[in-house]
Amino acid sequence: GLQRVREGRSAEALALLERAADGRHNDPRLAYVYGVALYSAGRAEEGLRILAAALVRAPYDSQLLTALAAFERDAGRHEAALDYARRLAAVAPDDAGARRLVSELGGD
Repeated sequence: GLQRVREGRSAEALALLERAADGRHNDPRLAYVYGVALYSAGRAEEGLRILAAALVRAPYDSQLLTALAAFERDAGRHEAALDYARRLAAVAPDDAGARRLVSELGGD
């Protein structure tokens, strides 16, 4: 799927990434890649749903939390973004980027 992305073959890439993510529900990395690919392809709500579902299975995954915080922020959903950012900061207390995101969202 990632090779198809590099080749600019988005439709094929999304189908392959979906199949990979569906086949390995316990792998948050695959869900992350698929969710971000959907978001980047203009299917933001679908991407957010995939990421949020993966977070239920992997509630401490920093990549999922980072993506959800950023994408919710970009969608103008401030409270959801702040919630994800705070969860990220709790999971990764030494991560300056996580603290900065919480601060940026007014959660000091």
